[in-house]
Amino acid sequence: MGRLYIAPQGADPDDPGAWTCLGETDDGGVRIEAGTFAPGDRIRHGPRTWYLAECQDCMPVLPQPFSDPGERTDWIVAHRRATGHRVTCREETR
Repeated sequence: MGRLYIAPQGADPDDPGAWTCLGETDDGGVRIEAGTFAPGDRIRHGPRTWYLAECQDCMPVLPQPFSDPGERTDWIVAHRRATGHRVTCREETR
């Protein structure tokens, strides 16, 4: 069982305090309150884990987000081979 959230247009979609729970998901079914969202709203399915890679030698240091740890590993290997740079990893759930 999960929950379906919406971040209204103009709200920060990365701020859970701005999210509105539209309902719970169960076997693919979703309960949505009528009139809750408008065009442009961004829908979220609860917290999500991001697998981040950060090159310590590229400036500015910017996290590269991946939804799959295998994709992150592939990117790290390719970046290190191409540049010789140092890359660190971390996970973040939002």
